[in-house]
Amino acid sequence: MVESVGDLSNYLSEQLKLRKIQCPWRNDEIEDFIKSELEYNLGCSSLYGGGALSIGDNKNIIVSISDVDTEISKIDNYVRITGKTKIQMDCHFEINPFSFSMINNEFVFYEKVVSAIKKLNYSENDDEFWEVKFSNYNFCHEFDFSITDFEYKEGKSIKDTFLDVTVD
Repeated sequence: MVESVGDLSNYLSEQLKLRKIQCPWRNDEIEDFIKSELEYNLGCSSLYGGGALSIGDNKNIIVSISDVDTEISKIDNYVRITGKTKIQMDCHFEINPFSFSMINNEFVFYEKVVSAIKKLNYSENDDEFWEVKFSNYNFCHEFDFSITDFEYKEGKSIKDTFLDVTVD
């Protein structure tokens, strides 16, 4: 029972704040979710060459998480999980004048591509067609991640949430 408007205000403020809770999903579920999202969205980021990069054998993708923190708001069923994820994978890709024009210096293997082009005496703006194949390049980087569920219910699958992975 609330005795004053101030007590009611304090109670509602506390209920609306995000409270720290134990994560509703196991670490391996989160890692598998990040891995599946990575496989699906790999070509969408300039970090991965905007589509130039292909993952080699999917079994070679290693995802690990750390520093996991979970917050919940019981009033609006909002859950947010944050942490760090380390992603390591073997990659292969092909570069030609067209695909090179689409990547920028954020591409994880940009310097290796530029070096190979120069070594082979190709020009970035060459009128002639050329193609360079890169195989078994290892990508390893740590990212911040957040998983948000705007309509969380106990027992809900992690697959029905929203993942955001950002570069440190």
